Amino acid sequence: MREFFIILGVLAVTALLTVFTVENMINSSVSSSGATESVTQTPENSVAGSATQPNTNLTIDQTNETISSRTVNEFRLVVNSKPYMIDGQTFDAEVGTIEVQEIRGLESSRKIELPITRIFSTAPNSNTPVFLLADGPGRSNLWGNHLPAWLLSQHDLIIVGYRGMDGSVSLALPEVSQTLQSMQVDPLSTVGLSQLGEAIRQGFSRLQQSGIAVDHYTLTDVVGDLDNVRQAFNYEQINFYATGYGTRIAYLYESGYPQYVHRSLMLSASAPGGLVTSPADLDTVFQNYAQRWQQEGQSTSLLQLIRSGLDQLPQTWKGLRVDADKVKMGTLLQLASVNSAPQVFAAYEQAAQGDFAGLAWLASFYNGFVQEMNWGDFYAKGGSADADFGRNYIAELSAPGSVLGSPLAQLLWGGFQRGGVSITPLSFEDRGLKSSVAETLMVHGQLDPLLTVGQASELLPYLTNGHLVVLDGMGHIDDLTQLQPGAFQHMARIFFLNGSVDQSRFIPQSIRFN
Repeated sequence: MREFFIILGVLAVTALLTVFTVENMINSSVSSSGATESVTQTPENSVAGSATQPNTNLTIDQTNETISSRTVNEFRLVVNSKPYMIDGQTFDAEVGTIEVQEIRGLESSRKIELPITRIFSTAPNSNTPVFLLADGPGRSNLWGNHLPAWLLSQHDLIIVGYRGMDGSVSLALPEVSQTLQSMQVDPLSTVGLSQLGEAIRQGFSRLQQSGIAVDHYTLTDVVGDLDNVRQAFNYEQINFYATGYGTRIAYLYESGYPQYVHRSLMLSASAPGGLVTSPADLDTVFQNYAQRWQQEGQSTSLLQLIRSGLDQLPQTWKGLRVDADKVKMGTLLQLASVNSAPQVFAAYEQAAQGDFAGLAWLASFYNGFVQEMNWGDFYAKGGSADADFGRNYIAELSAPGSVLGSPLAQLLWGGFQRGGVSITPLSFEDRGLKSSVAETLMVHGQLDPLLTVGQASELLPYLTNGHLVVLDGMGHIDDLTQLQPGAFQHMARIFFLNGSVDQSRFIPQSIRFN
């Protein structure tokens, strides 16, 4: 019996030493991965290679993965250290989850899990880490093939899944997707918008009955999740690489937590109210295209070509139903990139000659848009931030005198208004424009029809240390990063390194319509 208690005592001491060792290693790991600004390394002379990464070897299992678990304030972080493959290259990374409160600040709230990934820089002394914020709402923040891996030569990259989209709770509304795909009327007709509104109402009712606190999946909740991760990794400051509506999250974070934001790069920036694109802003995009069209010696008027094509559109083409509303929305979706603009306008040229196959092709992109969207997430975040039931969205966004009106916004908000869903709005301060002192660079395409230059221009006066670069002949996000990747990456690296803006490597982007 005496020998049994001796053995038990040895085991207890060993366990205490193990806990002490693990806690020290956790603190060492997080502290060593904090952001230390390196001003001696420039984008031109930095070399991607193997480097000693923060020590995260806490417990080793037979798969050679390591596990770290910590509880900080009201949230819990669990990560596995494992290799991360990008385009055939292996990077050290941590992949796991963070557990946060569904209703932030409420101790009795249930917990939800969000996926997180931290990919370590190849630099021995990496610069301030970069949090990635993807376009949305209603879309994932897990990045995949669009991840800017070239930043890893200088920075750790941090990915935090959006609540309501990527985590343990999804706000998906299959009722809405099914309704939009199966309706036998034009989506923007009175009947179509009423059917959409009913589907939205039923979907939100189902979410609420299932116990989901739908009023707590807002942009400010996402901002809180990001700050939980910042605290868990013990970062004193962070950078943002934000795209589309992700820029709105970055803006809210930097205005709410200015002491923690080093620099913020925003691509296709979205100002408050940005989900409601005005017909006038879209007309400006079409007028810019019309000028280019005319400069190439085209004899016809581009704007008249579009209007006449829609006016003459038959209800069916070779046995297939062709809705004018879907053609309009497909037109905007395809004009997001200037690479597909020539095909869009060629479709209208063919329609002028009696061939409507091209316009039917444009209408087909509507279904992809409908299927990809997480509708509950879109309205929980977008509705709480931008919805205004005092406006008549249906009448305002149809704008009969404009080229297309604003068909995507009319679908999104006309249906929501018809559904009468009650979403608790963000505070008045968070819904509007407010000052930010963070160093911010907005990069926008001159021909972006989804988030127009006008929105970025509206935001700029409120950025004390802000800059706006408008790229000639470019559209939405992918154009900015992919049409002239060397010039873009050079500008982004320099900005994150020292805050200066160097757009000297860009050249005017040409568009050949013929």
